[in-house]
Amino acid sequence: MSNYGNEIVKILSRMEVQKGFIQIPVKNRKELIGDMPMPSKTLVNGEVARLDKYGRLWSLFLKAKFGIGSRIRLIRTKEGFQVETAANTSKSSAFPIEQRSEKDLHDSKKVRRIKVSRRKRRKGGTETSSFGSPGRIGHDASKFYNTRLYGDIPLEKKGIVYVENEIDKQFLNKILCKSSENMDELPDSSVHLMITSPPYNVGKDYDKDLTLDEYRNLLTHVFKEVYRVLVPGGRACVNIANLGRKPYIPLHSWIIQDMLNIGFLMRGEIIWDKGSSAAASTAWGSWCSASNPILRDVHEYIMIFSKDTFSRRRPKKRKSSITRDEFLEWTKSVWSFQAESATKVGHPAPFPVELPLRMIKLYTFEGEIVLDPFIGSGTTAIAALQTNRYYIGYDIDKEYVELAEKRVKDFISSQSQAKLAEFLHTYKT
Repeated sequence: MSNYGNEIVKILSRMEVQKGFIQIPVKNRKELIGDMPMPSKTLVNGEVARLDKYGRLWSLFLKAKFGIGSRIRLIRTKEGFQVETAANTSKSSAFPIEQRSEKDLHDSKKVRRIKVSRRKRRKGGTETSSFGSPGRIGHDASKFYNTRLYGDIPLEKKGIVYVENEIDKQFLNKILCKSSENMDELPDSSVHLMITSPPYNVGKDYDKDLTLDEYRNLLTHVFKEVYRVLVPGGRACVNIANLGRKPYIPLHSWIIQDMLNIGFLMRGEIIWDKGSSAAASTAWGSWCSASNPILRDVHEYIMIFSKDTFSRRRPKKRKSSITRDEFLEWTKSVWSFQAESATKVGHPAPFPVELPLRMIKLYTFEGEIVLDPFIGSGTTAIAALQTNRYYIGYDIDKEYVELAEKRVKDFISSQSQAKLAEFLHTYKT
């Protein structure tokens, strides 16, 4: 039995408009989708699209094509689907709810229409519930974000215009031997991502013996500069381990507070599970006794922040380089991979290339700029080159700058040799 010509009319939710999909309600799927497998590839208005297993029709063509609250008609065709604006048979305004005038909102009949429209929009997905939600599909969390809990927390700024200023090319793919408290080489709104692991101030070779307040002030000065140079929506990722046991120093929680005070929006935090690669420790306090057992850390934190907005534009159609499987795995809040050997690298506290590489592929497009204000052994620079991004690094220690530059040079040399070997193999065959 053919489903061609069948259609539905629905109201688009904010999520559908922003993400670029149409949620086909369960009750309409049989008449509209029929025997079409889910998931599968299809077309929408002649453009490439896909139908996922939840009955959502995805296409770049749909992204921001219609306004929030728009009434659309979705028609099944021989080629796939056709979507168009549905004629509004009521006398209510054709504008999205957010654009209606204050006078309209005080008109009781129109207020009732708005409520009906909101109910219709939510039919396509889940919403915040007082008894929890069984899942989050096309989720409407507006009820949660309007609670008093969010009253004193920095929220997204409205009406932000995306600006991306150009950095002088002489500073691209460079490591500067100076303090990142003043990055005057970089104009405002010029960097897309910051990744760093700041010095821990615990007496390692590169540390200064600062008080906790002095240490926090140092990081605050640097992160204020980071905020300045990030583009709107740019991300900042900070890798840190907490310190001590008697008492425990929760560095990550204080850094979060300082970042929020600067104006950053917090996106979340990742637990890096180092597992068996964490430094061996028998400092368990009282052995097999409740008198004083001590927790032994095998994890670090990666806190992720945004400037001004959570989303960010993709100028000039730059390409993402993350795969489907990587995206599914790396958007989880626990990462498990091996730590890096300080002896092997020649730096007291290196992180493995895997850490910045994941951040770069998750939060930037190809050809964009990655900053590390405490670049140390240069691992962030290597990850940037591996993923076809530019890097800029800062460090005050000349020896570590030279180490980082040598590691970058060795990496480029190894890549060139690998390409030459591949070419020679192809030529011979």
